[in-house]
Amino acid sequence: SNGFGGQEPRFTCNLYLQTREEAYKVIGSMASIFRGMVYWAGGAVVPVQDAPADVAALFTAANVIEGQFQYQGSGAKARHTVCLVAWNDPADRYRQKIEYVEDAEGIARYGVIQSEILAVGCTSRGQAHRLGRWLLYTERMECETVTFRTGLDGLVVAPGDIIQTSDPVRAGVRVGGRIVTGAVDEVTVDSAVTISAGKTYTLWAVLPDGTVESRTVTNAPGSATVLTVAPDFSSAPQAYSVWVLAANDLVPETWRVVAVMEADGTQAEITALAYNSQKYDLVENDLNLEPLLTSSLSAAPAPPTDVETTESLYLVTHTVVGARVVVSWRGATPRYELEWRCGDGNYSTINTASCSADIQPADAGVYGFRLVAINALGRRSTPVVWSQTIYGLTAAPSN
Repeated sequence: SNGFGGQEPRFTCNLYLQTREEAYKVIGSMASIFRGMVYWAGGAVVPVQDAPADVAALFTAANVIEGQFQYQGSGAKARHTVCLVAWNDPADRYRQKIEYVEDAEGIARYGVIQSEILAVGCTSRGQAHRLGRWLLYTERMECETVTFRTGLDGLVVAPGDIIQTSDPVRAGVRVGGRIVTGAVDEVTVDSAVTISAGKTYTLWAVLPDGTVESRTVTNAPGSATVLTVAPDFSSAPQAYSVWVLAANDLVPETWRVVAVMEADGTQAEITALAYNSQKYDLVENDLNLEPLLTSSLSAAPAPPTDVETTESLYLVTHTVVGARVVVSWRGATPRYELEWRCGDGNYSTINTASCSADIQPADAGVYGFRLVAINALGRRSTPVVWSQTIYGLTAAPSN
């Protein structure tokens, strides 16, 4: 859509070169018209485009050096939420105009962080607006990089290629490895996988020509090392190549390669940026996106149970000086956070690894409590909320 009820080409170029520039710089500027980039390889300038593409390679702990994936996120200041796109308006003698594009969800989270971009060769307001949306949503949704080292087979990928990774540390389960033997209709893998009832599974495998294909798994529920597929693969996957198993509730992570470097003579170091194939529907069709489930560890922990609040008096040098409130509970997570306040005061926070917390000295009044369990990944449970009256020194003494 051109934004005015009609249709237009996704990309057009109306360019007038008036001055002499470095060829590499000019080609890079023209590549930006179709959301592309260029790099130098093999004695030539190679263009790549940020567009939907098929998976070019699979990487798991089985073909990554020591199984180590290193992740890094972008800083909050690098995630722009407002973009000013400069374009040329043909209705005004091709004078430069500014198209204002904002990401409302990003502004609510990060505030206004402005970016300015020149839409090279752009004479369409709709194209300029799409460029701004692409920049903002790319920075917000594709904000993580992964770096790892692999063998020389990693040199077959190039910047711009789409790769999939299955990291058992992030996924919480091993669903990738090496193929022992392969046929067009079944594959024997190097470790057993569990097929659960009611789920749909897809097997990704590397074929002898280096391409990656996916097929639906038809195994019955249970544990299996031989996975049958339908329809058949184009050719039998080669032994010792890589496989990845995906489920409808657990998919491998997808990345776009940004750099490939030779390391230690026999290794390739790959750096890739998070890739979301749904982004284009959001940019061009304004569709809502649902996050993909790439980890089985994303479930929130169970909230604490059997919460109990008791109070008692305590002594200092044989003198009763105040009241102590003891909150105890049951749970199986490594960390808990207890928030409490007296009356309408501000909340105080206690972080503890045990299943109890002491509050002292405690004044008399009505106390409000909020308790959450936090697992090793920082996931928080639903809070347990309650209130209780603390009498402290005003309580009647026991007989």
